[in-house]
Amino acid sequence: MMRDYVKEKVLARGKKVFIGIDVHKESWQVTAISEGEELFHGRIPGGYLALRKLRERFVDCQVQAAYDGGPCGLEEMS
Repeated sequence: MMRDYVKEKVLARGKKVFIGIDVHKESWQVTAISEGEELFHGRIPGGYLALRKLRERFVDCQVQAAYDGGPCGLEEMS
């Protein structure tokens, strides 16, 4: 299910986490890694609110994200 991305907390406190996002109209494919270990890989609903909810799993982490937006782009983050 697409809601599974919010269930588990990730133990990566204080680490650098890199998030890659492949943006599509209705859903986004997301992968998060830290120190060479995959922390999350899955599809989330397309939109900043879902990404922000996923981001909450990485408390006290230094997070860097990049996305491949294609023609869909990314809505403004505020």
